[in-house]
Amino acid sequence: MQDRDGAKSILLDLYLRTRVRFVYADAGFAGRLLEWANTILRTSVEVVRKPA
Repeated sequence: MQDRDGAKSILLDLYLRTRVRFVYADAGFAGRLLEWANTILRTSVEVVRKPA
């Protein structure tokens, strides 16, 4: 399973246990996951990119 495919279940489980509101992730998680986390979980996912 790819990391981004498992991210929803991990974030949902984390949300139900601790009410996490802010998460850092690498560039592999950019895209629809960010919108889903914000809309469904009310959690912000900040994508951290490598420095140039």
